[in-house]
Amino acid sequence: SGRTRRVSTGTADLELAKLELAKLVLTEPPDDPLDPKQVPLVSIKAFYMENHGNHIRSKAGAERAFKLVTQYLKTVMPDQTPRAGDFSLARQESFMRWCNEKHALSCKTISTYLSSIKAAYRFAARPRIIRDARGREREVRIISEAPFIEDSEERITKVT
Repeated sequence: SGRTRRVSTGTADLELAKLELAKLVLTEPPDDPLDPKQVPLVSIKAFYMENHGNHIRSKAGAERAFKLVTQYLKTVMPDQTPRAGDFSLARQESFMRWCNEKHALSCKTISTYLSSIKAAYRFAARPRIIRDARGREREVRIISEAPFIEDSEERITKVT
């Protein structure tokens, strides 16, 4: 990406920092940096909204969908940054029940929100030509593959 990225060792003690740095350097990198389990959900949202948000029927609905999914994932895993791969089928079904019970959302509304998430995942998985901040056109893909999203209203009705 042409950017310098730094990771903090999380300590002010020099000797401990040296040990943490050695651990960071010696660990194996992930097989695929575009693996959905590595990519933050907020990156998917930002990419989708910046590059496709003006072309969708309900931008506010897509924003609300991401807000709800992020809220839900933060309740399930409060100490972690929600990643695209964290929204597994089991979590999707739990999310459906959570939306129905906590927010009193209808099955149709939940289906619409899940369709927005599904569209964003698919958009992020397909290579795109975008214009970067410097005005250059580049080919970009955020995730290697779009995780499965169950957005069938019939299935949501059965789950909830």
